Amino acid sequence: MDGKVKYLKSERVTGVKHHKANFDYFKNVLASWKIKSIDAIAFTDGNRNGLGCCEHNQLFKQITPLYENIPTFCIDHHYSHILSAWPLVSSENVGVGIAIDGTGDNNIRMAVISNPGSLNPRYEYFTKRKGIGNLLVTIGSFANLGGNGLDYAGKIMGAQAYGTIDYDFVRKINCSEILEHLFDFISRIPWRGEVPLFTPKFFDFHNQSFLDWLSTIHYVIECAVVELFQKYCNREQYIVYTGGCAQNTVYNEKLFQMYPNLIIPPHCYDGGQSLGCLEFLRIYYSQEPFSTNNFPYWQDDNEKEMPDEKTIHKVSELLCSGKIVGWFQGRGEIGPRALGHRSILMDCRNKNAKNIINEKVKHREPWRPFAPSVIESQANNWFYINVPSPYMLRAVKSRENVQDIIPSVVHRDGSSRIQTVAECDNIMDPFFMLLKEYYSLTGVPMLLNTSLNAGGGPIFGTRDQCIDFFKSIPMDAMCMGNELLIK
Repeated sequence: MDGKVKYLKSERVTGVKHHKANFDYFKNVLASWKIKSIDAIAFTDGNRNGLGCCEHNQLFKQITPLYENIPTFCIDHHYSHILSAWPLVSSENVGVGIAIDGTGDNNIRMAVISNPGSLNPRYEYFTKRKGIGNLLVTIGSFANLGGNGLDYAGKIMGAQAYGTIDYDFVRKINCSEILEHLFDFISRIPWRGEVPLFTPKFFDFHNQSFLDWLSTIHYVIECAVVELFQKYCNREQYIVYTGGCAQNTVYNEKLFQMYPNLIIPPHCYDGGQSLGCLEFLRIYYSQEPFSTNNFPYWQDDNEKEMPDEKTIHKVSELLCSGKIVGWFQGRGEIGPRALGHRSILMDCRNKNAKNIINEKVKHREPWRPFAPSVIESQANNWFYINVPSPYMLRAVKSRENVQDIIPSVVHRDGSSRIQTVAECDNIMDPFFMLLKEYYSLTGVPMLLNTSLNAGGGPIFGTRDQCIDFFKSIPMDAMCMGNELLIK
């Protein structure tokens, strides 16, 4: 809107996870933003909602206007994914983009697109065979995981750390062929124990044979993804990796170590598609790049008041005493992970913190880890990382001498899905100030940070949602702006 970006994730308002907004909802949002004049519309649908999709090998097309007589463009699903990384890297500088997810236009599951920011982007590779996302959803279904199938891949990612990889089997296979034949391949993976493969009792997270099988699958897919990158990418170019599968922090860590110019946006899931469509229009109409100020805190749900020093100190004391604190500040984060504006926080020194939060608040599967948010300048003292990781997209190894100090944020394999938090020059970030105060009290520069939501629900977008949640569950405190509620 006049060179400024407005973003709204409807699930934050409706409280319905993976909410699908219809066209009337879209028009109501425009009215609430007082937008009366529209120059162009772009969308990506993959014909999920009857709006159509791009033709074979086509990355975009202009279609009959959907609204009044406004020029309207249909954008390929994976192309839009890749273009959505523009807040982190100029699209014109991206050499190659890779998108892997459940499905896109024309049932494409994975795509490699070269020069995505140019006027002549092109497919280098794509496949319509069922892939990584489809496989993990299928496994989650067999294992009777609760909730929405779109969340199964993330749940399974945490469980693989409890298994043992069959390296003898891995050495015998050709990983480069796996992505094209993934569903055929999994039946070849050996398993131990008396419970037959592909029976209901096998897909049990208490069955060590299943966990070993799952861990081997997870590792083999990692090898295949790495080979895909090696085929189409080089270390010197900017690479965008996105799509739902780009949320796998284990794979990401391997890729980040190999490719220093790798870009994975925090909104790499479908919630970032609108940003990709917006970027297409900017390129198509030769507009100047949009401002990226305050990214990724762009959600249209601003908490204007800020906590003062007294409130920050009090919250730090509560955390030091083992309390669970909700934290609602500024604008909400783009993406599915809490980055310090819509968070539930706890002392990461407490070895029982994970169980306490699960029992009282989150009710998540017990094998899933919780993540730490750490002061950026201190991260290397606690983890094997020497670059920023601001979006919780890497599973980095924690240093062996600190694992007993921060047990609630170190996973079974010694990794942590960290967020590094830097001191901002232009704004006073309440979350950084809280981490700094907590560090001064404890000598530990990090907190356990999980999303401010009910188990399985979307991140909260309003004060009313936070207050209702706080009243309904045994959470100890809720800080919204400078208002601190304590039970």
